[in-house]
Amino acid sequence: MTALFFIDALDGDGGLAFASTRGADLLAPSLSGQSRSWRIAAPDFQPEPVGSRAIGLAAATRSFQLGFSLDGESEVGFPTLDALVEFVRRLYLSGGGGDGAAGLGPTPPAGPEGAPPADIEPTTLSEGESDIQNNLARFGELYQARIADLERQGGVQSGAISAAMTFEASWHRDVSELGHEAGLLLEVALLHVAKVLVKTEPPFARRDRANWSQSVGALDAVRRRLGQDNPFEDLSDSSPGPWLKFPMGYGGNQDALDLLSALPIGGFVQMSRAAPNAYHRESWRSVADLFFGCLANPSLLSDCRHPVDRQAIFVLAGILIYDGGRGAYAVLGGTDASLSLGFLMRDVMAWFADQMPTHAFAAPLEDLIQQQGRVTP
Repeated sequence: MTALFFIDALDGDGGLAFASTRGADLLAPSLSGQSRSWRIAAPDFQPEPVGSRAIGLAAATRSFQLGFSLDGESEVGFPTLDALVEFVRRLYLSGGGGDGAAGLGPTPPAGPEGAPPADIEPTTLSEGESDIQNNLARFGELYQARIADLERQGGVQSGAISAAMTFEASWHRDVSELGHEAGLLLEVALLHVAKVLVKTEPPFARRDRANWSQSVGALDAVRRRLGQDNPFEDLSDSSPGPWLKFPMGYGGNQDALDLLSALPIGGFVQMSRAAPNAYHRESWRSVADLFFGCLANPSLLSDCRHPVDRQAIFVLAGILIYDGGRGAYAVLGGTDASLSLGFLMRDVMAWFADQMPTHAFAAPLEDLIQQQGRVTP
């Protein structure tokens, strides 16, 4: 019988786990030489051998969850260590890459207590208008197809998506045209955030004025670094406000994740395609939340009522995180903006492919991953 891999202790929010090869009896003593154990940790999720399962069991006496099961009784066994690692990684991403909402940076502005996110109008771009959108949607479709395969097989916990995240042949084409498409999506994303900020602008006397101001400054920093125009100038029904008075250097030294965590998103972009009402939605509050949720569950890039806005926001976040990870943000203004953005977007899409799920899981496990970052009615 092939040995299975089990979780001894788990901290999903922290991206931490201890795992071992053993029977499905968490507390049974392991005979020397018959069990191997590993520690798994964000951000690289490379399994690190440990000398004894006792280390994982000791972690469960502190902040870790002891073992992992869906029903509180039967442990979930993974066919390979890679599958187990991928489950921990996606659980971490779906929760926003840390404790709490995104676990990163400042809190974006919120409306009145208990109210849904601000209602704003969706974009006028068409679904699937560009190769960027088509490829992002394809990621989700391949991922969903693999889950359906597992369901038909019955009883199979996971399966690799070895070649699922590859590009279509039409992807490699004119780079300047690719940059133009990316520019349109960036315009959609920045205008989306600007609309939310206009909608949620608090009175100067309110306590959350500082959070709102920080979000406006973050948006200004993002649009300048990407060579985009001021999105507030496109809002004809809004009067000039404090957002036009921020110094040009605001936010210049902020981390990309801090910037994205300060940018709020509208309520409609969180709604599922089959949502029965406006309150059945994702729990995302910021651009960073949306990015990590879709990275862990790529079907969310198309399984929604307004995929264009969701995909545009995902692209915005991906560009900033990818380019920031190389040490400096791209400044894409000037006469060659489309060409520069095209080369950057091609690299970002390749990076997306590497970050997407490498394994699909049985429906109960997939549901658990999605629930890590979701609020239902």
